[in-house]
Amino acid sequence: MYNALLKILTGNGLASLISMLSVTIIARLYTTEDLGEFYLFVASAQVFTIVLCFRYEQAIVLCKLKKSTDRLVMYCIFQSVINTTIIIIGIYIGHKAYPGIAWIEVATSNFHLYFLSLLAVSINQIYINVCLRENKIGIISCNLVLNASLVAIFSIILGYFYSSSESAILSFVVGNVLSSVHLIFVSASKSHFKFSQKNFIFSFKRYKKFLIINTPNNFINNLGLLLPAFMLAQYAGAKEVALFSMAMKLINPPFNILIESIRKIYYKHSVDALNKRELFPLIRKASFTLLLAGALICSVIFLISDFMIVLLLGEEWIAAATYLNIVLAFKFFQFVSSPLAPTLIVLNKQELGLYISIIFITIRYLSMLLFNEDAIQMITAYSLTGALFYLTYLLLCLLMVQKHEKNNQKARSSN
Repeated sequence: MYNALLKILTGNGLASLISMLSVTIIARLYTTEDLGEFYLFVASAQVFTIVLCFRYEQAIVLCKLKKSTDRLVMYCIFQSVINTTIIIIGIYIGHKAYPGIAWIEVATSNFHLYFLSLLAVSINQIYINVCLRENKIGIISCNLVLNASLVAIFSIILGYFYSSSESAILSFVVGNVLSSVHLIFVSASKSHFKFSQKNFIFSFKRYKKFLIINTPNNFINNLGLLLPAFMLAQYAGAKEVALFSMAMKLINPPFNILIESIRKIYYKHSVDALNKRELFPLIRKASFTLLLAGALICSVIFLISDFMIVLLLGEEWIAAATYLNIVLAFKFFQFVSSPLAPTLIVLNKQELGLYISIIFITIRYLSMLLFNEDAIQMITAYSLTGALFYLTYLLLCLLMVQKHEKNNQKARSSN
């Protein structure tokens, strides 16, 4: 476990470092308005990426036989292509029916790139799960670094010669396309591309809970995280989107390095722990460790936020420090809870997470809408509702694991 964790931490760490270093140059090459449009493009693409495979790619890790994996991979690829096409058509219709919606305007002005970005990110996620199932953690780490490097290099080169939102968007798309091609070459097999209607039906039925529960749950969670980009774009303008997004781009790496690394490793080991009836000790130890680490990281960031913004981005971005400090409460609880989210998948209780997500995204949207006249108040509402959501989610995971193990003890006693 620790060897795999070290590899994924190294990959995430290097990728985040590259991203942070490149931001210091990108912030000086592009205007805040250009970056605001770029981050809105990325945010909308990330929301839709969740539904492209209906989260069936998460089930790849659970496959015990290679034949089952091959069936599922082909099914995911097929779904990605079909759903990407449907989304593009839907955005075009939405643009005609509802002109003036900020994110739709950005997407329609970059239609061909939007299609490629959705498909590339989706394929990337499919083959990351293939590598995870086969314990090819080193390949995942290399791909993370490759992706960050390509996006950074193209962003800087294109920004230097032609600074515009289109240049930033093109860099993002090219980086993701090339990193997806890399994953396909190093992890795909010919059997992944064998079309079979019977296999599709088998995959659809066997893992249908990922469609019914995981897809709406993950979609709502992702939309909740990215809601500020859409709300700020609509009510405050592209400049505020850029300030908030740049703050998040600086604050996310120290958290995401651990969140994504631990989540991937925890998911696999929680399955083993459940079979050995050791899941509660695992989640208890993990949550306590994350609490301590999160408190330390948040304290350091709060103390150096103003200095960090000026040093990395320049004086003109100092307003981003306010956003950064506001979201610290939310980021702390996300850091503690998010890596442990696979617990409900392992326990086959995904529907509980969905119910909580629906309740909290409604509360978050209404609270941000209530304060839409002031960008700072909107982000404060976003942070507080996010902190409450992740705290509730963590307590639910602990409660369900404890309940599961008590039921197992009763069953053993009766036998």
